[in-house]
Amino acid sequence: MNEIKLLSFPPLPPLPAETALNLDSSFFRPGEILQARILQQVEPHRFLLQVGSQRLWVESRVPLPPSGDFPLRVEETEPKVILKLLSPQDPGEMRIDSLLKKYLGADVPLENLADRLSLLAKAGSQGIPPSVQGPLEQVRSLLRSLPDLSALHPDTLQMLIEKSGFFWENKVKNWMEGARGETLSQLLQDDLKGLGMKLLAQLQSAGTKEGDPARVESLKQDLESFLQKLEFYQILNSRNPEQADRLYLFFPFWLGPHLQMVELNLSFPKRDSSKEGEDGFSLLFLLNLPFWGRVRIEVQVREKALFCRFLAEEAQVAESIHRGFSSLRAHLEELGFDPHLEASVEGGESIRGTLAQDLGKETPSLLSIII
Repeated sequence: MNEIKLLSFPPLPPLPAETALNLDSSFFRPGEILQARILQQVEPHRFLLQVGSQRLWVESRVPLPPSGDFPLRVEETEPKVILKLLSPQDPGEMRIDSLLKKYLGADVPLENLADRLSLLAKAGSQGIPPSVQGPLEQVRSLLRSLPDLSALHPDTLQMLIEKSGFFWENKVKNWMEGARGETLSQLLQDDLKGLGMKLLAQLQSAGTKEGDPARVESLKQDLESFLQKLEFYQILNSRNPEQADRLYLFFPFWLGPHLQMVELNLSFPKRDSSKEGEDGFSLLFLLNLPFWGRVRIEVQVREKALFCRFLAEEAQVAESIHRGFSSLRAHLEELGFDPHLEASVEGGESIRGTLAQDLGKETPSLLSIII
């Protein structure tokens, strides 16, 4: 990995690798892009860098550009400061990546949004102004129509993506151009963003004269958080659209009585790539399930060959997954694949992740889903 560890601020001399220092990390903000240059190299992996207005001793296991400025991104500030060497990139795109990573990492987490949408789907209408109850019921009806995880397959996945709200503006554009045959009301009823914006607008116009002000304000905040998260992802997808090889989405589905959010990162082979074998694809699922905990599922598909590896935090979970391989293998063979399955135990950060942490990483042909 192209990570750079911060050791110290000058004037301290080069330090033994095992030396631990208490550094002030307030100079750094996660996701920030900084320009750096080498001032001095004292050992094969030790450098004195000029980073912004600061001079820093760092340790790097990757080669650093010997001359000129190069970009670094702040990956972590606790428990230690980690900087990442970035590949050459358009400065405007780097700033957008940095801002998106900052905001996506700081706003309401997807799991909290899922909890709030669960409550919205089930709660009664007490305290809600009568003029708003119609649009509210439309949102609830759409949420209740979403499938359960046990029924998730390619057809339902396509339906979830269509209802997610990510393509609301494109639907409206096609409708205005006459490319869609339905009415605007029909267009609204199957789109979470369209219905969410309609409900929020009516809550804002209702004011405080009707209903319970606290209940109305709470509902407005939930809708604003959901719509803001959605629009952050839309901005992320709009970067450099002519060369885009990734699509970032999230959408809700039911897991028993509760909604969960699926975060999906779909990567395509680069348009100008001619490398052999890049017509295949890979999938990464990061699941957080009630009885299994976090499970990482890595899938690679090359023509008919399908390689699937399950990584669990607990040995008993890996054993349980392994016991289900016979039926999974039979099902995959029915679909025409030649499956190769593996289950093992692996803890730590390798089976944890969020979309914000992956911004800027280069991943060949990857579909990652984080639940």
